[in-house]
Amino acid sequence: MSGLEVSALASSGDLRGRHPIGDGAEPLSLSPCSALTVDEATALLSCRSALVVLPIGYVGTGKTTLLAGLYERLCLGPLGERCFAGSLSLLGFEERCFEASLGSGNSRARQDRTSRDAKRLFLHLTVQTVGAGLGSRRDLLMADISGEHLKELVTADEPGPLSFLLARTDVLALLVDGEGLADPLRRYSTITEARTALRAMIERSSVRDTARVVALVTKWDYCVGVADMSNIVSRLQAELESVVPDVRLMTCAARPDAGSELEEGTGTAEFLEATLEGTIRDPARLLSFGRADAPLALVPGGLVLEAFLSAGHPVP
Repeated sequence: MSGLEVSALASSGDLRGRHPIGDGAEPLSLSPCSALTVDEATALLSCRSALVVLPIGYVGTGKTTLLAGLYERLCLGPLGERCFAGSLSLLGFEERCFEASLGSGNSRARQDRTSRDAKRLFLHLTVQTVGAGLGSRRDLLMADISGEHLKELVTADEPGPLSFLLARTDVLALLVDGEGLADPLRRYSTITEARTALRAMIERSSVRDTARVVALVTKWDYCVGVADMSNIVSRLQAELESVVPDVRLMTCAARPDAGSELEEGTGTAEFLEATLEGTIRDPARLLSFGRADAPLALVPGGLVLEAFLSAGHPVP
């Protein structure tokens, strides 16, 4: 279902256009994947082009909230010039959005920490340019990985799954905790930690030669109204540029706190566009995740598969 169709439904359904399934309704076929394994991601990359995106930051910087917020915002309708065009990991997105939904029973939106499970790492998303044809569709494979792995890389030189992810990433997005920047007692340690993390990833991998590097200040709702915040952000920019001269810095509040004047999904459109500006630098690296022992199960139905088959591509 495209973002435009979802937008039309949203006025009569819940915030993401969902409706109860009545008695006798036809069942829907969805991919059974909550998220893709390394082998399934490899199988997908072997038959169609997809940008591999690695949002990475320390625990609590909002990696999963960013991904969930991006999905939720696309479900409301077009995000900038892009709209939702499909996913092989819808269940994975919905699982990550559940704790912020009314159905969870929580009194306020919250987000569980990312599991350290390295088996199912990738969320798949297809977006399309509004008003354009099927040729405008782009596939994204976004890794949802625990911040503990970054801490272990920096402090103990133990990269874990970051080792192969950094070698294959097309877009590296370093997340910086905006709540830490807003706190005078944590401000400069937050900036130092961000610079150290970026330097560790650049110096201990080939990511600088193969990926576009961006930085994202999350939880921007905490920073709004803080005195001298523009200078603080400039200081952060300078520290990061000392490692990667052309790093792009953005701000985001994917799911701002209640009472904030910022809208849901603030900054997600800019993040999405920055991601789509990435390129697959070396097509020969497509299968560097490893050999795909199990084929990716594409469930019949849906616009993405229809376009995929109509283009004459074999189903993996």
